[in-house]
Amino acid sequence: MEIVKVNIKSYLKFSLSIIVLAIILYFLFDFFGLSYFNHNLQRGDIIHSRNPSILYSLEIIKNNTINFFQYFFLFPLSPLLIFIDLTITIYQLWVSIHLRGLVPTFLLLYKHAFIEFPNMLLYMYLSWVNMIILFKSFNLKNVFFSIKKNIKLYLLCIINILIAGLIEGALN
Repeated sequence: MEIVKVNIKSYLKFSLSIIVLAIILYFLFDFFGLSYFNHNLQRGDIIHSRNPSILYSLEIIKNNTINFFQYFFLFPLSPLLIFIDLTITIYQLWVSIHLRGLVPTFLLLYKHAFIEFPNMLLYMYLSWVNMIILFKSFNLKNVFFSIKKNIKLYLLCIINILIAGLIEGALN
């Protein structure tokens, strides 16, 4: 049975790769999109903030849980999911930084991002590992074995989604 080992070292390598890709995407948006952005958006056009509330927290938790389950069930497509997620996230950051500034954007994110971002990287990584297992062995039993072996990490992801969603919804 061919199992890809899930460990902190491989998670950190994966995370570093994703962070490098995110930085590259940010600078690509900066290089290709800034003139369009400056001519077509005015400061304040898309600055909308939500009132902190439990309903907003539940909406965030629902959206993040759907994202988690996409990675869980669609793991054979994880490179595509990662690229799409990263592109959307970095674009939103890029827009926010250019409209609000770096410090206000950071102040909106830091309360929940220190939980949400590593958690997102963790479930992306688990999805990636399952994809590798499937493509190496062509056997779903090996994937199920990997999921069972890493069930605590999956539960940690769900708990982190709940905590980050409550923090984001209640404090922002």
